[in-house]
Amino acid sequence: DYARDVGNAALFLQGKENEVLNQLQQKMEQCSEILNFEGAAQFRDQIRVLQKVLTKQYVESGSERDVDVLCAVQRHGTWCVNLVMIRGGRHLGDKSFFPQNAVDIDAATLIDAFMEQHYGTQMPPNTVISDVIADAAQWQETLSEIAGKQIKVVTRAQGEAKVWLAMGAKNAM
Repeated sequence: DYARDVGNAALFLQGKENEVLNQLQQKMEQCSEILNFEGAAQFRDQIRVLQKVLTKQYVESGSERDVDVLCAVQRHGTWCVNLVMIRGGRHLGDKSFFPQNAVDIDAATLIDAFMEQHYGTQMPPNTVISDVIADAAQWQETLSEIAGKQIKVVTRAQGEAKVWLAMGAKNAM
């Protein structure tokens, strides 16, 4: 049961919440069929909690996209790099990083350094968006090599990508 719950949590965080909800629905129905109503109620409660979490997501895309949005903002002499993580079209959260010794550099240099460190240990999503990447073509090639598939690097955001960039910049502020 524990291994199943951990697996479901991993699927959920990857943006595959429909798979998790379908599995829980099947388990609930199985419990009902064998008249295990307490077990069915537990699965029903888990489904409700997950559905409540899903409805509270701030960003929801019409697509099932996996995207990282990178923003760099300097305020009062301190830089903040904000990473917005969108998986399966849903905003899973932000992480803010405050690099040390970054006083005399520009946003593009800071984002390049961040990407080098971050994607040196993390698998890149299908798309990376930032309006300050110095050499998008080079990063697209590098990230594609790391991932073993084509990765898109977007520097001129439009539509929902522009909204995500604005949200990332606001969160960095």
